Amino acid sequence: MAKKRKGHGGAFGNANKAAKQDDTKSAEAAPEVAAAAGSTAAASGTAAADAPEAAAVLACHGKAIPTPTAQSVTEKFCMKSSLGVPFLVVSESRQLVDGVPKPTPDEWKELESLCSAIVKQWSSRGAVILADFEGDMMGFEGELVSAAFQRTFAIDPKSLRPLPSPGICRDLGLLIDLGCKGSLALVKRVMESDGLSKLIWGADGDVTALRYSPAPRPLDIHSVSVVDAQLAFSTEKRRLGMAAMLEQLPPESIAGLPAKDVIDFNTAHARNRRALALPLSREVARYAVDDLHRLDAILRSKKPSGTNNGAYAQAHSHTMGFISRMLSSPAAVSADKLRQYAKMLKRDEGVRRLAIAVRVKRHLLAVRHIASVSHGEEFAELEGEVDKALAAESVSIPPDLGFAV
Repeated sequence: MAKKRKGHGGAFGNANKAAKQDDTKSAEAAPEVAAAAGSTAAASGTAAADAPEAAAVLACHGKAIPTPTAQSVTEKFCMKSSLGVPFLVVSESRQLVDGVPKPTPDEWKELESLCSAIVKQWSSRGAVILADFEGDMMGFEGELVSAAFQRTFAIDPKSLRPLPSPGICRDLGLLIDLGCKGSLALVKRVMESDGLSKLIWGADGDVTALRYSPAPRPLDIHSVSVVDAQLAFSTEKRRLGMAAMLEQLPPESIAGLPAKDVIDFNTAHARNRRALALPLSREVARYAVDDLHRLDAILRSKKPSGTNNGAYAQAHSHTMGFISRMLSSPAAVSADKLRQYAKMLKRDEGVRRLAIAVRVKRHLLAVRHIASVSHGEEFAELEGEVDKALAAESVSIPPDLGFAV
């Protein structure tokens, strides 16, 4: 999530050893992949229904997956998180992660079939899915690069109440390329499914970007059944960052996870350049999936406070209210974000301020592609201020919002 950038310290500083697990050959991950979908289910008490079906899909028992076997697919297109949890790297026509090749047309068919079977299983069980998106900026002005999904057993799918959990979820996850038609269709299937509850930390920028970005050719994904877990512990106007939330957790719940400051977004974005170049390095790819483990740790360790009665139902209601406003009145949502940026522009200095100026200019250019959005003269002074700041640093942003090379 490109909006939650501060590091943590503490238990996060001892992550290098755990991260090295991902440097082993992908073949070593194959046995874990074959068992991953059932392992967490067994620990959570749902093994009878979920584990055999998941194992059958992943081990290719029956006719769910044609040859070559699912194991051969997972051997070639698997990476591990910092905690050693396997994630399938799903990209149709380009290399998403360093060391994980672009699939051939036949391999893509196998990979697509495997992922489709996993999502079908999630849907048939009414699963709760952890979701996170990475990109170069979020919201109207951004451009998403990847989506990460993993099932969790920490939340009851019907009541959205926390459930007792034995530890970090080790279910097989998916890291999906948002820049390819076939893999994008899989993300659309998940995000537009009423039968899957998706938990995200700080969902506002994600769902806005999924619907409206990139501005000239938007993804046009209409997210439903989303719970912004951040809103169970804070409000829309005063959001609690993930870094601050993690500081409230028991250190053992996040042991092995690295700090979140491994990517310098501001330096790249201040020049209107990409911070997430493809193929993603293994370190950046782990960054993209590790937020799911952090969110899972929050769900396992903390209960919603205030009037939430220990459930995420109110956060779900607030999230869907935001999505409704974002779809029916994008101009109002845009204006709220621009006012927030205006305050940040006054507060920040140096590279951070220049990065905010770039976001403001990109935002204003992006919303001009939306027919229903017209801010008139309300933000003319703000645009003049950022234009001056960008000109002073010789930073230009084209009308199509392309990034500098």
